[in-house]
Amino acid sequence: MDEVRLGKQTPTICIRQPYTESIGTEAVDLYNRSDRTAQDWQALMVEDIMAVDDDGLWIHMKCGWSIPRRNGKSEILIMRVLWDLLHERRCLYTAHRESTSASTWEKVSKLLKKIGYKEDEDFKSYKSAGRLSIEWLKDGAEAVANFRTRSGKGGLGEGYDTLIIDEAQEYTSDQESALKYRCASHDKAVGGSGSGFHVSGQAADIRCYDKKRVLISSKLVSCYAQEVGFGGIANIDASYQNTHTDVRPNGKWYGNEVVTTAASVCSDFWKYYGITKESKNHPDLKIGDKGNDVLVMQSRLAVAGFLPEKECDGIFGPKTEAALVYYQFKNCNRVTGIYDQGTRNKLEED
Repeated sequence: MDEVRLGKQTPTICIRQPYTESIGTEAVDLYNRSDRTAQDWQALMVEDIMAVDDDGLWIHMKCGWSIPRRNGKSEILIMRVLWDLLHERRCLYTAHRESTSASTWEKVSKLLKKIGYKEDEDFKSYKSAGRLSIEWLKDGAEAVANFRTRSGKGGLGEGYDTLIIDEAQEYTSDQESALKYRCASHDKAVGGSGSGFHVSGQAADIRCYDKKRVLISSKLVSCYAQEVGFGGIANIDASYQNTHTDVRPNGKWYGNEVVTTAASVCSDFWKYYGITKESKNHPDLKIGDKGNDVLVMQSRLAVAGFLPEKECDGIFGPKTEAALVYYQFKNCNRVTGIYDQGTRNKLEED
């Protein structure tokens, strides 16, 4: 029998962030439990894609690759969909051609069976009116993988943990707009104007978890969003799980949509929700400092219009110092270039 010849197993060009830990092995091992075995290059790609930091957060928020046709690049996507389903995540797979999305949906369903999971007991596959999906049923999880053919008409109006764009060479700006969390048509469908903060990219409805993946109440999220300096903040559901945040250029809206959508319900969420604010002695910050306190300061300066958002990196450098000095010149009694308690108090008020 002729020896199997394999091509180069590492990319010709690779740009990635440094990392020391990845959970990609979990996705590869899951895939290998079927009747397929990941090739070395596929396993290496998944390791890079699913690299995590010390807090378990993704190193790479966006990943892309270009590989000649018929070389198994779609298997990497399938590994990620399988992992998402078994880890209570919502995944949206999109393709340019209907045949591609349908084929991937069918492959994932078959592989789940090959791995040993049972249709209608562990998972359920749905196919109706061009909408293909796989819902995970085991252990009461809410994981789902939807498979769509891209179009430039209307948005999905749903949130996902993972967005997969297959056949990306055919990805148009209209399709990108339609896949955003909220496009104009969906904004109108849920009572918006079609041109609000969501559509312009200045707002997001969020759900927050702690490091142990325990859901954080929108009451507490609203309090800390207020601390960071968001102009628009509101709880948006009766279960207090989801929070609206926006960076409106003027004015403030501190809302609770369970009570009213017409006006603010308070001027201070800490008092409104009866949550005791943690007492912390914040250190003065100066050029050369790094960390979360610096990032919070930069975020407040950005919201106030004194620092570009791209400079919010947690590093107190010359540009941050210049922004702080200008803010102090406009709003404070002293110009020091040091983020002291007086400057902090003033910036929190604005």
